[in-house]
Amino acid sequence: MKQLKNLFIIMISFMLLESFIFVFFNEECKADSGEIYVDSSYHGFSDGSAEKPFKNINFAIDLANEGDTIYVFGGYYDEALVIDKKLKLWGSVENGLSIIDYSEDLRYTVEINADYVEMQNFDIRDNEKVKTSPIGALLCVKSNNVALQGNNISNSSSWGIYLAPESNGNVISGNIIKSVENGIYISSSSTNDIFNNVIENCSEKAINIESSQNNRFYGNIVNNNMFGIYAKNCNNINITNNTINASRYQGLYLDQIYSGPIKSNFINKAKFIK
Repeated sequence: MKQLKNLFIIMISFMLLESFIFVFFNEECKADSGEIYVDSSYHGFSDGSAEKPFKNINFAIDLANEGDTIYVFGGYYDEALVIDKKLKLWGSVENGLSIIDYSEDLRYTVEINADYVEMQNFDIRDNEKVKTSPIGALLCVKSNNVALQGNNISNSSSWGIYLAPESNGNVISGNIIKSVENGIYISSSSTNDIFNNVIENCSEKAINIESSQNNRFYGNIVNNNMFGIYAKNCNNINITNNTINASRYQGLYLDQIYSGPIKSNFINKAKFIK
């Protein structure tokens, strides 16, 4: 009986020790001060600090708290991201571009489901053309008040940036989008600002917006696409001061547009309006 009692005490002690180690390890893994660092080339123990960064972005997202900032060093990241909390992700902080190029066929390479996410200075691509979904995208937003700035998005048979229905109040600015099917695709969304982007060499439309209202497009440079800006069934749309060059069909296509200023656009080597 005494032996069984001792064995029971030993088992309880091991269980408590295991719980302590698990909690201690998890606390040690979390970076301090709301900042987490990621570097795909780092080897060794990682705690998410600048000196000991994590190796992949997903691990950083999983451990991050709402409002944290994730800094991603330049490197190659074979990952698909789902961002489901309010975070700032800043790429290419050192050592060149932070390249996200997922090697498996998935509808979205980056999917943002949380409000108030900021993502900037990433290079998101599909160089091997593994994405096969006809309605897929390199970057999909399914939330509100997201900021996408200074990203390079390229080389895919799918769309570049997709704002899913009811994605409102987002800012898409200063991005370079090229060699995709549709550069920016917006559906049933409102009050988004799309400005100062360069969109070129799209096999379909540089900007495609349908069934939406109160959206603004200004200062974009649109080169060598099948269609430039294609807008259908929209209310109070603002298309101002865009430069549209060398569209193979319409540079500016408007159908069932009910109100909004459309002015001061420069359209060269393309038809104007259908």
